[in-house]
Amino acid sequence: MAFGFVISKFNLFIHLHIGHVTTTKHPFSETYLGLAAVGTGILVAAVATLHFRIVRGHVYRNEVLPASKLPLVMGGVIVLLGLLVFIYLLGVK
Repeated sequence: MAFGFVISKFNLFIHLHIGHVTTTKHPFSETYLGLAAVGTGILVAAVATLHFRIVRGHVYRNEVLPASKLPLVMGGVIVLLGLLVFIYLLGVK
């Protein structure tokens, strides 16, 4: 979530410390990208808490944990967000 805050304020940092910087136009701004990172962090924390409670219950009952696609989906969301950050940073000159 802190990383999302840094992304959203990245343009302000560049302008304060470097001066005028040219950036290419992107379909998304650093504010929206930062908000997406913060939102993803909140979602991952909530899902991780829920998943922990489920796994803990299965461990205490000595049950086999059924396969879950949720960690794979969350990993995909994080990779997608990382790719968006990478694309954004390619455009900053």
